[in-house]
Amino acid sequence: MRIASLSLRRKFTFAFLCSALPALLVFCAFSYFKTSAGLRGIENRQLVSSTAAVQSGIAQHLTSSVSSYAASQSLADAVAHGDRARATESLENIIQTLNLVQAQVLGADGRLLARVSMLPSPRPLGTGQSGFGFQTYLGKPWVVASMPIRADGRRGKVVGRLVVADQIDDAVLQAVAEQSGAPASIYVGGLLAASSLQQTQRPLKPLAPVGAHYSAAGWTTSYTALSSAGGHAVAVLSVGVPDGGFTAIRSSVRGTAALALVLALAAAMLAALLSAHTVVRPLKRLSRAAQAITDGNMRQHVEVKGHDEIAVMARAFNGMSERIAQTVDGLSGQIQDLSRGLADLSLVGETLAQTRDVKAELFAVADRVREMTHSNFCGIHLLDGEAMQAGIYAGVVNGSMLAVEELALWVTSADQAVTTSSLARDERISEQGRRAAVGISKASVVPVVHQGRPVGAISVGSSGDREYARDTAAVLATVASQVATALRHAETFNELERSYLQTVTALAAALEAKDKYTADHAGSIAKMALALGGHIGLSDQDLRQLRYAALLHDVGKIGISRQILEKPGKLTEAEFAVVARHTLIGERILSRIDYLRSLAPVIRAAHERWDGHGYPDGLAGEAIPLESRIIFVCDAFHAMTSDRPYRSRLTEEAAVKELRDNAGTQFDPSVVAAFVAAWPVGETALQEASTSAQAAR
Repeated sequence: MRIASLSLRRKFTFAFLCSALPALLVFCAFSYFKTSAGLRGIENRQLVSSTAAVQSGIAQHLTSSVSSYAASQSLADAVAHGDRARATESLENIIQTLNLVQAQVLGADGRLLARVSMLPSPRPLGTGQSGFGFQTYLGKPWVVASMPIRADGRRGKVVGRLVVADQIDDAVLQAVAEQSGAPASIYVGGLLAASSLQQTQRPLKPLAPVGAHYSAAGWTTSYTALSSAGGHAVAVLSVGVPDGGFTAIRSSVRGTAALALVLALAAAMLAALLSAHTVVRPLKRLSRAAQAITDGNMRQHVEVKGHDEIAVMARAFNGMSERIAQTVDGLSGQIQDLSRGLADLSLVGETLAQTRDVKAELFAVADRVREMTHSNFCGIHLLDGEAMQAGIYAGVVNGSMLAVEELALWVTSADQAVTTSSLARDERISEQGRRAAVGISKASVVPVVHQGRPVGAISVGSSGDREYARDTAAVLATVASQVATALRHAETFNELERSYLQTVTALAAALEAKDKYTADHAGSIAKMALALGGHIGLSDQDLRQLRYAALLHDVGKIGISRQILEKPGKLTEAEFAVVARHTLIGERILSRIDYLRSLAPVIRAAHERWDGHGYPDGLAGEAIPLESRIIFVCDAFHAMTSDRPYRSRLTEEAAVKELRDNAGTQFDPSVVAAFVAAWPVGETALQEASTSAQAAR
């Protein structure tokens, strides 16, 4: 059960029950266990008494038949005179008459005088202080009894002792059970040796350990150790007594205790329900009023009579409801302003995140911040070394901004935000700056921190009654963080761009060392490809990728023999196959450079034809990357308008005609159309390429 999910009425009921239940349980448990303990004590005493009676009965069964012989005058005279022969004769008579196992006579000094045994070898016999004890032989229990031998009858002087032993069998236990009324069994080595019970009722092994009790079928059985004269347990005696109704009494006590507990719980539950009712009704009214506030109806009033805690809580709730309503009315406008501010901050972040030239976007950022803070102006100031650059301002600027510039420099140097209500009296500004602060009375300035170092500041100012609170500084700090992040991204991008250019330059230098024409050819194609890509409308990122790909489209020729590359005549089929591998070589080279890996597919497909008859993969149509199709057209145009050792160059008009004639077969028709449209722009690039080629020759 989850207490948190219960209603208040049920919680009250549960609390009452929890408070009453421990006491009730303790009372019922105490009563039950106290009564059970008393009954168990009576039962234990009865078991102890019956066990003692059984043991005594076993001993008496033996001594009653031997006592007359112990009182024999002839035996007494033999013992008194130390006559072993007569004593032995008397013992043989006793054993034969009573069918005993063994008998012996001890003198007054305790020494053995005579012994007669039915066993192959006599056993030492001994008894404890009680005059009897128990022994076992070959898994059978014995009872050993000791009786005094007196001269001159029963009251004479003790001249010795008669010690006899007999086996305890079923007949002995049955006779004892008839006298004591308690059935008994003896176990030796954990197995049944003798019992007064009938065969079908005999347990072959003890049902409980020594000292324990076992109850079943209206009887309670105890298990007691039978000890020898030395105090060692030699067997286990089980004695049963009828439970005398103890089980029924205990069951009745349990039922009575359970009934009392149920009645007490019912009474506690009734009291809990009545108490909960007086509390829950006004609380329900409070709950409904609170739910109404949650649903948007802020003004609630709860009528509760009385002066108790609930009435006090209701009056406090009424006052709270009124204050909440007033606060919500006041916050509505602030929430709207905050929503607009958050939207503006989001736009500022998006603007800065989408540009690599951060400084070009700072005016738009300043104008957005000015609107967000309801200021007359917003300025963004960046350091140039140790000096502050002229601020980038948006809004109405009256007079000189010297005071704002000086305060921005102080904020940048101290790395501390400042809000001032009077620039003309701010001691952080020079006298000249304070005199120049015309039309600006209040300002808030926060530093722009880049890589742990202040690199500028953002300022807003007002000439009216506008007061800048801490939320204005928080807005400016957020914008400053966005500007710093944008500066860091731009710096990272520029470093990466420089790394790219260095890598491309190194590869181009390696290519130039291999083949001067190929290197000049690649530079010219890059210029034409940029002009064509710009005409098509590629993005800056795509143009950058196109430029790198055009510069490196023949980089695989590094792996081609110089003899083949510089051969003056036409290439054989085998030589052409070797040259055709340069696209695959170029792909492998670039795929091993992380930031040029994206160019590898473009380089591989730089000689694929629109009709699918190119190399190395036979791609066709749109399956060829757009950059590859652009480079293929520019490559063909430049090759046709360049002098080669094995042929003269074509005129530009003738080269354009060749492009048109092969559009749709060798070249992408749309790229050819764009090239022709952009040709006047590309003509300059072609002229530069032609001049470069001539200089190379």
